[in-house]
Amino acid sequence: DLDNDNDHTYYFKFSVNYVQADGTAIDKNASAISITRQNEGQITPGDLVEIGDTEDFYVISSNQEKTVLLAKYNLLVGNESHDQGSTVTPMNPSTTQGYGLQSIDAISYNWNTDEWKGMVAFSESAYWDPDRNGLLSPYNANGASYSGNPYPYVYDTNSNIYQYISGNGGYVDKLKEMGAPSTITGRLLSYEEADSAQSIEDNGTSIIFDGSQSYWLGSAYNYDYVWRVHCDSSGFYDGGYDDDYDFGVRPVIEIPTSKIK
Repeated sequence: DLDNDNDHTYYFKFSVNYVQADGTAIDKNASAISITRQNEGQITPGDLVEIGDTEDFYVISSNQEKTVLLAKYNLLVGNESHDQGSTVTPMNPSTTQGYGLQSIDAISYNWNTDEWKGMVAFSESAYWDPDRNGLLSPYNANGASYSGNPYPYVYDTNSNIYQYISGNGGYVDKLKEMGAPSTITGRLLSYEEADSAQSIEDNGTSIIFDGSQSYWLGSAYNYDYVWRVHCDSSGFYDGGYDDDYDFGVRPVIEIPTSKIK
């Protein structure tokens, strides 16, 4: 009876495993973040950062305060397209293994099943004048209209993609469950960031144009188009904001540099 025993001190030690929806156990006593460095003692663009056991990121930029990371793969979210886009059906997160996490299958064409996965429309109508005269306020700052500002950053809560990255239960929340710090934030890569990062390589291949996935950037191209990265031609192109095929969600994570070991 512990209530009657005042002569002894009891110490308890235990480990906690968090079991995810897919049955994966995460050991909270283990380091949740690791980095593979190109240069000892510093963080270099192109370094590979892992959060948890499954989520990989490339370093885009880093300073003393924060490090910007680009997901290695698109998220497995959104729609499935069969017969090269003739039929688009929604994915069911309750039955799709790995839904909401990075996947090598997302937005990659499967010749055996003739399908793409992970496609999401950037928006339906939240950003652009219905008469296609230009961007709505406040996205038309400094007079940006048909030709942009030159390419205003338009990704925010009005985007359909927001829910998958920073919405309740979205990717950022999933990373925190894996042990990422509570201060991390998520978004899309801007056109300017993507343009500057073209030279960053992984084993001789540009991390921006990896040849296997197409994805949205967060910057407007003109009055009703958004920049995107195309996997087949390794280039930047414009895509209609309401397209729900061929374009996936490849998030950027901002993390305190001090949290990367």
